[in-house]
Amino acid sequence: GFIIFFTSDFYVKQYPDRKLFQYPFFNAMLHKPILLIPATEKAALLQTISLLQQEHLQQGLMKQEMLSRYLDILMIHLTRIYEAQGTVSNGSSGELVQLQALGNLIDLHYKEHRPVSYYAEQLHVTTKQLNDTCKRSLGKTINDLVQVRTILEAQRLLVHSGLTSSQIAAELGYYDKAYFFRFFKKQTGMTPEQFRLTNK
Repeated sequence: GFIIFFTSDFYVKQYPDRKLFQYPFFNAMLHKPILLIPATEKAALLQTISLLQQEHLQQGLMKQEMLSRYLDILMIHLTRIYEAQGTVSNGSSGELVQLQALGNLIDLHYKEHRPVSYYAEQLHVTTKQLNDTCKRSLGKTINDLVQVRTILEAQRLLVHSGLTSSQIAAELGYYDKAYFFRFFKKQTGMTPEQFRLTNK
């Protein structure tokens, strides 16, 4: 398989009028962050990935611009596949805008362990209204969404960083590492170290 790393700053520099969360697979709040690639689409996707890889390994003129173009082509192609599969969330357009704003807030503050009321206050609604919207559209509470985001980051750090499990716990705002380990195992069925070994 392939892992493609890039920062949001890299993308926004080339496309300042766009946001990454416009792509459904970068918007886990509203869409499932998983896309199954049909066999009929693999060849075209692999060709674009190959061009990305070749450009990355070279030192050609306007390298960053070329990389950004290939990356954008790849994401547009993936979005077309995603939309064709009909993987969309329920909810009115107003609710989706509110959930997107909630997702952005959670991304900014999930390590701070803010109370649910904080997110509601920032969005100028009551805690009950926001939780009801989340349950209706996503089948999850605000606490569930924060936990999902925390576990996702923990998994990313376990696989792609050299930090110890204790350091990752502290990075995520859990200074009682035993509590974090229990939380991680409850959510994933594995200890942090088991997850790291399984996914290395």
